[in-house]
Amino acid sequence: MLAFDWVWKADADLRITEISEGAIVALGRRPSEIIGRGLADLGVLGGSNCANGIWWQSPFRDALLTVSDRRENRYFHLSGVPVFDASGGFIGVEGGARDVTESHLAGAREKRLARSIDQSATMIAFLDAEGVIEEANPRFCAVTGLSPDRLRGRGVKDIVFSGQPADLFLKIRETACLGETWSGDVRVLSASGRIWGHAQLSANYDISGRISGLVLTIEDATKEKAFESEVYRHFFYDELTGLPNRALARRRLVRAVLNAYGKDRRIGVFAVALGRFRLVNGALGRPAGDALLRQAGERLHDCVAAGDSVARLDGDMFLVICPETTASEIESLARRILVAFGEPFEIGNATHRIAASVGISTFPEDGTRAADLIQNAETAAMEAKGTSGDFRYFKPELNDRIRERALIEAELGTALERKQFELSYQPMIDPLERGICAEALLRWNSRLGLVGPDRFIPVAEETGIILEIGEWVLDEACAQLARWRQDGLCVPRIAINASVRQFREPGYAASVLATISRHGLEPSDIEIEITESLFAGNDERVIQEIEALRSGGIRMAIDDFGTGFSCFGALGELPVGVLKIDRSFVSGMETRRGGISMIGGMIEMAHAMNLKVVGEGVETEEQARILEDRGCDVFQGFYFSRPLAARDFGAFASVRERKMLAA
Repeated sequence: MLAFDWVWKADADLRITEISEGAIVALGRRPSEIIGRGLADLGVLGGSNCANGIWWQSPFRDALLTVSDRRENRYFHLSGVPVFDASGGFIGVEGGARDVTESHLAGAREKRLARSIDQSATMIAFLDAEGVIEEANPRFCAVTGLSPDRLRGRGVKDIVFSGQPADLFLKIRETACLGETWSGDVRVLSASGRIWGHAQLSANYDISGRISGLVLTIEDATKEKAFESEVYRHFFYDELTGLPNRALARRRLVRAVLNAYGKDRRIGVFAVALGRFRLVNGALGRPAGDALLRQAGERLHDCVAAGDSVARLDGDMFLVICPETTASEIESLARRILVAFGEPFEIGNATHRIAASVGISTFPEDGTRAADLIQNAETAAMEAKGTSGDFRYFKPELNDRIRERALIEAELGTALERKQFELSYQPMIDPLERGICAEALLRWNSRLGLVGPDRFIPVAEETGIILEIGEWVLDEACAQLARWRQDGLCVPRIAINASVRQFREPGYAASVLATISRHGLEPSDIEIEITESLFAGNDERVIQEIEALRSGGIRMAIDDFGTGFSCFGALGELPVGVLKIDRSFVSGMETRRGGISMIGGMIEMAHAMNLKVVGEGVETEEQARILEDRGCDVFQGFYFSRPLAARDFGAFASVRERKMLAA
């Protein structure tokens, strides 16, 4: 039996004839505003019961009446029965109404919520207390590629938490069941693989307040994670090689050090420097240099064991971290790296040999901080690179050398401006030539004191300052030769040393010839000395510049022959006219077994290739005699004269010339 909030009566035209007090309260109207009005005038009638035109002439139930006022809508279910007279004629309706506003609004809210869930871009799933899927919205189905029927009854951990530790979902579920909301990033098994999502898991409660299940929501975070990954790669990976950078290498080394503390564990840190990277980069261009760096990274990867890390620090410096190793394994890895880098690199259509130098520091012997271990390994690598390559273990005294190098580099930057360079001239004695030739030797009187070329020239070459210094040397030597000749001295030629770096500069030969001409000299007045290493790698640009100098009339000489890469078999193909035998062969040749024969053989073979021979480092009369007996053309060394200042060289040359004329 239905219970009504108010009752009503209407005539045959459905005009209200009677109404209970409850209607006045429920409808918020005075009786005069209701009596005599049509039932439909109270609000909007709707529902399946109102579909037929004479629906009120049959019993009806729960016809929906929507009554609006200024504040809100109210909803009533009308039920009624028709009333007939004695003859069966329809005379009206009697019925009642129930206020269903709350249930109607609740139902509407549920429909809106269901529609929102269905249309949401968020993945939503309703689970039972054990994590089994009961319902899922269309977005959840679309992402996973599973229909609602295939999702129902399936454990959510297999879709959202697969690949995670077995007890992870249990802990997450416990958190939700305690009334707390768990949130975190998850990988969702999707139709296209796996996507990242920001997930929340919370409890769902029934009307009694008991947990009836769980609600899982997942926002797609794939783009966000991709951006985070991109940012991470930007900050922690080298863009060129794809290797970890210095920041990430340091993090990994910090972790390795923390793991090694108190466990009697040794960590090996290797800094690997490429020997000729700057030359390749300068001669062949940046793309070639980039290709070399990528290949170097790949070779290092091939050398190390699983669990070791390879990183690129900067420039041509790489790093290898061995988080757990032994002394023998450290040396073995260093040798593997040297062997691997001893093989030629394929760059473009040519092969190039790039020597590697390896510096090694170890934990805990050489430091207990990651930054110190990396710096010490780099210091040892620079020491190895500055000597003969190979590998070097860090020693505390190496830091003194690095500090000195830094000071030299800083001072070199202003040395020309401060006019700290000067040239001295060592006589070169040619018995068949009138006058005295000279080799111009660079000296640097810096604020650090007198710094020898062996200490500052490598730094100048590496930093590029050698280009400015080389221009100054040529200009000063040409100016001095012109002054001597104005003074009436016979100085047929001045020899100057040129750096490999200078020959790799486009237009170097043209610049040299222009400088010589500006001072009123002939190209034959200048001899340029180069070392054998200049020809290593068959750099076409270098060869072209040498050919341009020689064809322009400048005499080219190979300095310090025997200490580099050349052999007599290849010497005849080089565009040079003079061979200077290194002082290490001349010094002590008279007492060294086979020394004189070796010198004689060098001179004989050089003459066979039409090369003039200069003997360097002649310090005794006997050495001069031996060289002369074997046909040496030119002599240079302390036996004849030390390097002299320009004024003193002029005096020496003048005396020598008078003696020759007197003879």
